[in-house]
Amino acid sequence: MDRNFSTDHLIGNLKSRTVSSTLITLISQGVQFALTMASTMILARLLEPRDFGLLAMVFTIMGFLRVFKEAGLSTATVQREGITHAQVSNLFWVNVWVSGFVSVLVAAAAPLIAWFYREPRLVGITLVLSVTFLLAGLAVQHTALLSRQMRFMAMAVIQIGSVLAGVLVGVAMAWRNFGYWSLVGLNLTTSAVALLLTWSLSGWRPKLFTWNSGTRSLIHFGAHLSGGAFLYSLARGLDGVLIGRFYGAASVGLYSRASALLTRPLEQIMSPIEAVFIPVFSRLQNEPERFRRKFLEIYETMALGSFLFTGMFFALARPLTLVVLGPKWEKAAIIFAGFTFAGLLYPLGSCASWLLTSQGRGRDSFFASLVISIIVAGSFIVGLPFGPAGVAIAYSTSALLIQIPVYFWLVGSRGPVSTGDLWIGFLKHLPAWVVVCGVTWLTLSAVPNFSPLAQLAICIPASLLAGGAFIFVYTPSRRVVASLYTILRELRTPARSVENYRADGRAGVANPSTAKAGITVVIPTFNREQLVKRAIESALNQTVKAGQIIVIDDGSTDGTPEMCKQFGNSIEYVRQANAGVAEARNHGITLARHAWIAFLDSDDYWTPTHLERMLAAIKNTAGQARFYFSDVFRDNGTRDATLWSQIGFKFDGSFQLSLDATDWMLSRRVPASIQSTVFNADLLKASVGFDRRVVPMEDTELFLRLGIGGNVCAVNAVGCFYTADDKTQDRLTTKVNVRTENYWKCTCTLWRLVDSHFPNLDPSHRKIIRYNLAESHWRLARNYWRSGRVHHSVIPFLRCIKIQPLLLITLFRRRMSTRRQKEVCGPVFQPEP
Repeated sequence: MDRNFSTDHLIGNLKSRTVSSTLITLISQGVQFALTMASTMILARLLEPRDFGLLAMVFTIMGFLRVFKEAGLSTATVQREGITHAQVSNLFWVNVWVSGFVSVLVAAAAPLIAWFYREPRLVGITLVLSVTFLLAGLAVQHTALLSRQMRFMAMAVIQIGSVLAGVLVGVAMAWRNFGYWSLVGLNLTTSAVALLLTWSLSGWRPKLFTWNSGTRSLIHFGAHLSGGAFLYSLARGLDGVLIGRFYGAASVGLYSRASALLTRPLEQIMSPIEAVFIPVFSRLQNEPERFRRKFLEIYETMALGSFLFTGMFFALARPLTLVVLGPKWEKAAIIFAGFTFAGLLYPLGSCASWLLTSQGRGRDSFFASLVISIIVAGSFIVGLPFGPAGVAIAYSTSALLIQIPVYFWLVGSRGPVSTGDLWIGFLKHLPAWVVVCGVTWLTLSAVPNFSPLAQLAICIPASLLAGGAFIFVYTPSRRVVASLYTILRELRTPARSVENYRADGRAGVANPSTAKAGITVVIPTFNREQLVKRAIESALNQTVKAGQIIVIDDGSTDGTPEMCKQFGNSIEYVRQANAGVAEARNHGITLARHAWIAFLDSDDYWTPTHLERMLAAIKNTAGQARFYFSDVFRDNGTRDATLWSQIGFKFDGSFQLSLDATDWMLSRRVPASIQSTVFNADLLKASVGFDRRVVPMEDTELFLRLGIGGNVCAVNAVGCFYTADDKTQDRLTTKVNVRTENYWKCTCTLWRLVDSHFPNLDPSHRKIIRYNLAESHWRLARNYWRSGRVHHSVIPFLRCIKIQPLLLITLFRRRMSTRRQKEVCGPVFQPEP
């Protein structure tokens, strides 16, 4: 696959790429911020507030339609796991058509805009700036591919080069007394240069539009995102429209510059961070625990930084405004102060929106934007009678008291990151704002007669020292900074390389420099002195030897320790306190030193060629699969003695590699068994391993979590002899009684986790998952009913009906079909004793 579209090469050193990409983008944005701030300071002294107001009027109207230059399709390109040249080409042409249409629409509306604002000069400004929509649309997919490939150095060159060219043209025109046309030239030059650099550095060229290339789902996802963004832009741009309509160009100029003084630096910081982490989290969407852990690390870092700097900006609103914009902009100081509380919404709300985008939750994103848009529009209307400052204060108040709580609730209602996680990360660092704002305000009060520049020179170091002291003494904030320091130090450490490691966690053969070639065998046991001996011997007697055999004794009270000592150094015996099968296997995962891990229960045993066949399949497929599994002999007294024959799973050849094993995993029964499966070690160590919340179905949960949407390989051989020894008390392998309520509780938890792990599966597969979840609730309700606890059965029954209203009819039909099949086929064959 073309490297413009494949992301296989990224995941092996994803952490290092993330850190280095973040550093590159932050440096890039720092340069852009310096250029933008310098141009703002120069142009604010060369131009009048009315000149900025004219551009702000046009940009307010254009802002309503700006979302359509991308139409959400750049995010679709970045977020999708697998994408083709034809699909990206189709999205390119859709972007061109949409942005071209918007350019024509804006140009046609130029007279109407001038009439609305009662300002004829807006006609020419609108006509020229309408071209920027088409220029931006031509570069959308090229930029998306650069972001997908995490080529942030190229993106930095594009952004810095275009901004620098625009600033030079704008300042030169202002110096030559072109007035507001200098601002028009700045924006037009920036867009044109960005287009030229993007096409030059990307190297990708679209082909003609093709039908039936699988683009429809991408367009639907983009439509939800762009629809939600359009609603929000309508609401967010309403303030400029209302102020321009009722208070004039000068007031909207003050308002727009005060707003830009806060939002422009935030955009400079958040845009590159978002560009880095949406691709990263999109690659981790099938690893929920890792996704949650990484997200909360970034989220808490953003929360701490937001509280520190908004506290400082609120106290220093007046001197900051006077130093940056100049003395004639003093009326903008109170507007800037009013906006500072909204400064918390931008970074924290952006972080929360990454959850929706990276998980493909387009419909949820649209609904969240709709709700927030209504709240924003209402706040502007409430604040309008009090002038521009009243609008800013009303917006900030709604952001802090209404928008953030509502958005956290909507975003955290699904997925691995909950609403509680978001609130904990927010409130944990709230004291930082109080400390920094208080110290800065007291310092400013001590120097009231100093010049604004001198006040900043004194107060900013004081606020930074206060913030540093707070971090030093406050443990949660200190941990965030320590984590950030650790990440930055990793830039000096060469990244671990993994060949063929898929972008969504699909792993290949580990590099010998970091993991030894071969297989680690993990055998958990509990009070199986004689049976575990047979299991160990079957692992030792393989035609291709295992590189490492680990026996995890889960607190046995029989002679298991003495028996294991008989094998000497050929095995590694590890004893732990009794913790259960999931913890025993996870303990073995942490001790594994080889590229692949195989599990063998203590009452089962392998065929002599099991590992040989597995390693041959790994070699023949270049280690592309997440796991490799073979058939299991299950002597349960039926006609079909192997697992695959029981469930009807078969194929031709010695092995079969599925690039998307969703159909296998969601079939009537998972065709893999833990005793005959070999897993990629790096993948298991990066994920949560076996989830103890779903014991005794931790095996099934692991197969579903790794197999859905992933590369999986089936090896056509019997690899293991499975025995169910219920006479002992080995809780690790005891047969589960499916009639117990605990079993169905576990099943409900299992399918609920699977449902949350894969929110963007296609409808047919999600229907299977939802059906299984509903049936599990039904079985639990029926179990309660039969045991006489009718009141306990109500809640699971209602959940069943909510998820699948027609489930009872489906179950009845299935049962009648099974009865008819038994009447035709006769009883199940029973072998002679």
